[in-house]
Amino acid sequence: DMEQEKPVEVIMLAEGDKAGDTLADEPRDVGLSKQSNNAQCSNDSSNRPVALYMPNILCYFRIIFSFSGFHYSMKQKPIMALHVWTAAAVLDLIDGPAARTLHQCSQLGILLDVIADNILRTVIWISSIIQSTTYGDTTSSLIYETGFAVFIICLEWITMFCSQSNQFIKKSDTLHVHWKYMQNGAPFWVIAVCRNNFRTVPGIFAIFGLFVAPFGSYLWYADKSNTTWPARLLGEEVMAVLIQLSILGRLLSAIVESYICYDHFSFVVALDSHDTEQFETSKYNKGVQCKRK
Repeated sequence: DMEQEKPVEVIMLAEGDKAGDTLADEPRDVGLSKQSNNAQCSNDSSNRPVALYMPNILCYFRIIFSFSGFHYSMKQKPIMALHVWTAAAVLDLIDGPAARTLHQCSQLGILLDVIADNILRTVIWISSIIQSTTYGDTTSSLIYETGFAVFIICLEWITMFCSQSNQFIKKSDTLHVHWKYMQNGAPFWVIAVCRNNFRTVPGIFAIFGLFVAPFGSYLWYADKSNTTWPARLLGEEVMAVLIQLSILGRLLSAIVESYICYDHFSFVVALDSHDTEQFETSKYNKGVQCKRK
C-alpha cells in the first residue's frame, strides 16, 4: 500500500541567518531560520509587552523623528530637519543590536523596523519634492525630478509589501523562497548586490544610494546657502559629486527592487494558474531542499 503523502518541510540552504524585508533592512528575527535565530536572540524572559520592547520603542521614536523633521522642513529650517532625520537614522543602527543584546526580538519589531525605514525615506523624498517645486531650475527638470521621487516612494512601499508577503504565502507543500535566499534562480546582478548581506561593492553602492539619495536630494534644494554640516564639512563640489553618485546607487537599488516585485507577482500568478508541477520545477525552489517526513 502506498502511504499518503505527508507535508513537506522546507529547509533553507543559503548562507546567513537573517533575511531582510526590503532591500536594506536586516530584521531582528526571522522565522525561516529558527535554530540560528534562537541562538542569537532568544525571547525576553520578562513580562514586558512586546509593543514595549526597547527596540520597538526606538522604532516609535524613529517614526516621530521622521515627521518632526518634516515639520522643520516645512518651516524652512533645513538644519533642524537634517539633525532630526540623522537622529532617526542613528537609531536605526541601534535598534537591531539592542534587540539581540536585550533578547527582545519579535515579529512586531521586524515590521516596525521596515515601516520606520520606509517612513523616513518617504518623508525626506516628499520634502525634496516640495523644495524642488520652490527652487527647481526649469519646468522640464522639475517634472523629471518629481517623477523620479514619486516613483521611488511607490517602489519602496510595493517592495516592502512583496517582501513581507513572501514570508507568509504558502501553496500546498511549497514555500516561496525569500528573495535574499535566491542564490541560484536570481539574475547575476541581484546576486551581486545581495550576496553576503550586501557586503559587496555593488551591495554597498546600492545601500549608499538607498539612504544617501533622499538626503542629498533634499539638501540640493533646501540648503542653497550651504549652511548644513555636510555642506560645510565637504564643500559644495564634493557634495554635488556624492549626490550624483547616490542617485546612481539609488537606480541600482531600484533595479533590484523591481526584480523583487516582479519575482513576487510572478509567484502570485503561478499560484493562480494552479500549475503545481511547473511551479515545483521553477526557480522558486532552487534555493530550498524538500524532505518528506
